[in-house]
Amino acid sequence: MDLGRAVFNILDNVPGDVRRHAYIDPTSKVDPNYQTYPFGQYLLNDVLCIDKYSGKSGAELNSDLKLFRLSEMYFIKAECRVNANDLIGAAQRIKAVRDARNYIAPVALPVYSNATQAWNDILKERRVELVLEGHRYLDLKRMGTLAGVTKTERDPKDVEGYTNKEINITDYRFTLPIPADEINANPLQQNPGY
Repeated sequence: MDLGRAVFNILDNVPGDVRRHAYIDPTSKVDPNYQTYPFGQYLLNDVLCIDKYSGKSGAELNSDLKLFRLSEMYFIKAECRVNANDLIGAAQRIKAVRDARNYIAPVALPVYSNATQAWNDILKERRVELVLEGHRYLDLKRMGTLAGVTKTERDPKDVEGYTNKEINITDYRFTLPIPADEINANPLQQNPGY
C-alpha cells in the first residue's frame, strides 16, 4: 500500500506540515524525478509507504483510530460559515487546522473571493487531513459540485497504466447500485446505469 502522488504533492509543497512526516514512512523511496520514468519504472522508483496507522509502541494492529476529531469539527464549522456567506469565518476555521499542523510558524489566513473557492479549499484540506479514512468519496459527492470539482483528481503518473483514469463526479457510478435482495423485498427502482 502506498500513498497516491496527488495527496503527497499537496503535503510536500507545504513547508512545515507535520502530516508529511506523519503519513509517510521513513523507508519510503521519494523520487523528485518520478514524472520522468515510464510507468513500470515509476512504480519501482517512487514508493510512498503509508505510516499513518503504524501501531503504537511497536505493537502491530494496535493503531489509535480517531472516531471524533477536532479538525473535522473545524471543517464542519467552516462549511456552516460558507453556507452563512461568512467567508472570513470559514477561512479562520481552515487556518486553525493548518496552524495546528504546521511546526514552523502559523500560516497565512486564506482569502476567498467567493463561496466556490471556500468550498474548494475545505475539500482540499479535508482530503489532506482525513486521507486514508474513507471520507473522500462522500466529500466529493456532497460538496464536489459546490467546490467546482468535476472529477476525481489523480496524479497522471498514478493512473498512467490504466484505461479509466478519472471518473466524473456526476457519473452514475458515484451512486452505488441497490442490492437485488432489497429490490426484490421492497418496491424499489434500481439506480440509473445499473
